[in-house]
Amino acid sequence: MTRRTRTIAIMLTAASLALAGCSASTPAEPDDSAAPTVSETTDATSAPATDESSSEPAADAPTSLMAVVGTEDDPEAYEIELTDESGATITTLPAGDYSLTFVDRSTMHNFHMTGPGDVDVRTDVPGSDESTIEITLVEGTYEYVCDPHVSNMSGSVEVTA
Repeated sequence: MTRRTRTIAIMLTAASLALAGCSASTPAEPDDSAAPTVSETTDATSAPATDESSSEPAADAPTSLMAVVGTEDDPEAYEIELTDESGATITTLPAGDYSLTFVDRSTMHNFHMTGPGDVDVRTDVPGSDESTIEITLVEGTYEYVCDPHVSNMSGSVEVTA
């Protein structure tokens, strides 16, 4: 076998092993974060991180979500969204327990979320709010709005089983 043929054979073997490793059922790198995984299309469909040695969640703390009203530069901006801790917009989540932090710096807007499981949480319109609550989300669609500006400040998140 020539040196060139041997090199190509070694490269093909390495590539085959690398591809075989990509199809493994366990992640190549551990997930140190309990935050939902968010793709570039803002679709968080993976479940919160779990301990590989059991089926129980890795941490007792719920996954963190942010209920954002306005922007950091303009608290009164007509913007509302549900994000993960990195600021990526969330459109889908797995059912489960979450820590919801209100990031409502506005004095003319609020964040009001309703949905299955009798979820009805909100901040007040007059004043700002940066509190955190624990919330359990079950399968279904949750809507969030700014009560005074429903027509142009609203969104939703789909929670899957």
